[in-house]
Amino acid sequence: MRSRYTAYLLGEVAYLMASTDPAGPHWRPDPARWATELRDYCARARFLGLDVQDTGFADGLPTVSFEAKLLLDGVPQVIQERSRFRQLAGRWTYVDAI
Repeated sequence: MRSRYTAYLLGEVAYLMASTDPAGPHWRPDPARWATELRDYCARARFLGLDVQDTGFADGLPTVSFEAKLLLDGVPQVIQERSRFRQLAGRWTYVDAI
């Protein structure tokens, strides 16, 4: 989770794409369009902090609960999520939020 937050903070689009599970709902089949969308989001966001609150399991997958604070287009936002991850080819990938 921390590595993906850092990737958003730094605009590391390639890492975000590579660490998204192809079976999850956030994976996109058109990598050029997806990269453009991610770059746009990262450019519009100013990330202010990440608080990892808990870890666990759901449906047999590891979870991380967190709160992220940011400004999106200058508007304060708080993202609270319980994310599921799985290992794919030896790497952790983001599956979805539950």
